[in-house]
Amino acid sequence: MRGFLHIVLPLLLPALLYLLWAVLMSNRKMPEWWAEVPWVWIGVSGAVLMAISLTWWALIGGEPPGGVYHPPEYRDGEIVPSYIE
Repeated sequence: MRGFLHIVLPLLLPALLYLLWAVLMSNRKMPEWWAEVPWVWIGVSGAVLMAISLTWWALIGGEPPGGVYHPPEYRDGEIVPSYIE
């Protein structure tokens, strides 16, 4: 889920907003210069949003440094997920 929120969603958000705008404006006459889809700008803005999201995740999100990592293990017939203590 975290990967989706920090990588996939920022990449797709500009394209989804553009498609929403295009659907809402479909009954109006668009300028000729806007008739071509600006995929370069959509891709660049998605990459910028993803970079901002990953930077935030690296600097603010996550566990504080100095914890003890415990890897996942098989205990009493169940898999215990990893955790930081």
